[in-house]
Amino acid sequence: IQQVIRSDRAFQENGGFSFRAYQMLLREVGMTPERFEEYLKRRLTVKRVTEDVLESAMWISPMELDRAVADMTDVFTVKVAKFTQSKEEAAAVKLDDAGLLKWYEANTNSLALPERVKIRYVKYSAADKDVMAKMTVTDDELHDYYDANSEKWTTTDTNGVEQVKKFEEVKGEIEPELRKIAAVQYYETNLTSRAYGVKAAEGKSRLDEIAAEDGLKVAVSDYFTTDGAYVDGFMKRPEQLFPGADGLLDAVAQLDPESEDLRYGIVLGRDAAWLIERAEVSKAHVPAFEEAKEIVRPRALDAAKADAFKAKVEAIAAKGAAEVEKTPGITTNLTFSVSEMTPGMFTDQYAVAGAVRKLSKGEVSEFAKTGRDSAVLVICVDRKEGDATKAALLKSQVRDQLSMFQRRQLPEGWLKWNLERLGFEPDASASVTPEENTDEE
Repeated sequence: IQQVIRSDRAFQENGGFSFRAYQMLLREVGMTPERFEEYLKRRLTVKRVTEDVLESAMWISPMELDRAVADMTDVFTVKVAKFTQSKEEAAAVKLDDAGLLKWYEANTNSLALPERVKIRYVKYSAADKDVMAKMTVTDDELHDYYDANSEKWTTTDTNGVEQVKKFEEVKGEIEPELRKIAAVQYYETNLTSRAYGVKAAEGKSRLDEIAAEDGLKVAVSDYFTTDGAYVDGFMKRPEQLFPGADGLLDAVAQLDPESEDLRYGIVLGRDAAWLIERAEVSKAHVPAFEEAKEIVRPRALDAAKADAFKAKVEAIAAKGAAEVEKTPGITTNLTFSVSEMTPGMFTDQYAVAGAVRKLSKGEVSEFAKTGRDSAVLVICVDRKEGDATKAALLKSQVRDQLSMFQRRQLPEGWLKWNLERLGFEPDASASVTPEENTDEE
């Protein structure tokens, strides 16, 4: 456990383990070192048991291995037909509410929302000229900052020699920076004393009162989470709302509207400070169709366009190689072995390689996507047995790759089988709720 902790890059500073960083990160997620180490112990134990179980459950047949090696070493001759969905074709795809509901029902699990929060805030800029003018910076502070950040003023000439700019050359850059830092610290002291040193009028918030005193507007943030969870369209990332505010999540987590001591928070950034209070909390839930439909409509429409494009290309593939060869711009014969491919051999080479590996002579590949609105079909013109020596050398590596793939697939396959065995059919209303235990239970 100690080895895992000490080798974790999240807990390192200057290339080595930092107990300070370790404590700080655990504090940010609300865990003690003892609790984290107990969690880690359980996780490592489960990992070892799982690996042993998976290892015993895996078996790669000789036929499967030989086929995989052949897919890598055989020499393919192919023709590649490229397809692109035009803007007109994409624009012709429409999505009504019935189609939108179908997409929503198929993707409900991906829309599950964590607990989200909105905050009310007043922003104070550290670059405010009037405030910066009031900040004093001593020569000692300027020199200390210069010495501590000498790498910022270091350049390398054409001969590779490092040169550090003199203090006098960069003093004009350092002073505004230090005044900003001083302004942020000033705001922290000023806002803390005003928020908690003066009682708000009955039914009022000190945040509103302070904003009015300073002639500033109170704003309400979009939803965000304090645990790093994110679902696109339903919230913003904290750094989008409050750039540079490293202590935001800690401050928000400590807010308590019912407490006179924890109602307000002060958040500091590189260029600003924010006075905050909680505005609204939305509990974790799966959004109903009416709540989600306008947010997910663009995603559902993109999926409908992709489905229409795929259906068009697959209809051509279904007619066989002769029909695919009629595609304008189809390539002449390309010959290669997957194991000997190098970057830049031909356009879309990795999509082509993935599509052709399972094909026999004369067959047409499945739809192979190469971009947002582009895809290829591959005709296997010929397939010849590859170099036997190379096949023998690759066999061990391919076996490891197949084992790794099976490791990933086995738990998911077991889970699906077990749920089907139990007759479980998830839908949009499925949920897990705690039930009251009885003595019989």
